[in-house]
Amino acid sequence: MLIILRSAWAVVRESGHILLEGAPAGIDRRDVTKVLMNAVPDIRKVDHIHA
Repeated sequence: MLIILRSAWAVVRESGHILLEGAPAGIDRRDVTKVLMNAVPDIRKVDHIHA
């Protein structure tokens, strides 16, 4: 029973993260911002990133 609950909790937690539109694991918004600022010369500021 404990094994089933543990597995179910992991699935529920990951599903909730996806449904709440959480950022993918390993994505650092600061790194994405730096890359965008360096790659596109006309960008002045990055406020909001959807990944």
